[in-house]
Amino acid sequence: MSRRPRATIFRFSGWPTGLRPLVAHCHLGLGKVYRRTGKREQAQEHLDIATTMYREMDMRYWLEQAETEMRERS
Repeated sequence: MSRRPRATIFRFSGWPTGLRPLVAHCHLGLGKVYRRTGKREQAQEHLDIATTMYREMDMRYWLEQAETEMRERS
């Protein structure tokens, strides 16, 4: 994973809890768009961030959605 997305995780981890789900959803959406346009590396980076954030927030439904998207990417 490149430094830019990892920095995104750390930057947003200090944000108010109410914004973190929105940020995770944005990463999931970007991962889907990149996957569908054939940009696998960018898709993987954003899906990794989304799954990490969902796991940290114990958002099981959305974690499953992100993990499903990652499996479909393969």
